[in-house]
Amino acid sequence: MLLEGIKPDPVTFVNLLSACSHMGLVDKGWGYFKMMFDQFNIAPTVEHYACMVDILSRAGKLNEAKEFIESATVDHGLFLWRILLGACKNHRNYELGIYAGEKLMELGSPESSAY
Repeated sequence: MLLEGIKPDPVTFVNLLSACSHMGLVDKGWGYFKMMFDQFNIAPTVEHYACMVDILSRAGKLNEAKEFIESATVDHGLFLWRILLGACKNHRNYELGIYAGEKLMELGSPESSAY
């Protein structure tokens, strides 16, 4: 794509990050996430943050995902915490799952998954 002179757009990066998530490519995902702004001046959206939380969560890096959510510079509402809560269930990290659930309740989640 770059060799053809075509610049990626935000959707391109969502697709790249999603592919990294499903293939377990954590370092590659971080590289693309940083590349968005550093090389193409594309500000990450909540969708990009969600992909990164998913990448980290699938790789079992749940604490890193939590720290990433807490440092997010976008208004993600409840979205990112829901992803982490699901990952905590899958990885049986109940302590962090309680934390994520409490965050969802603090933020007023209407969904029963937080409770």
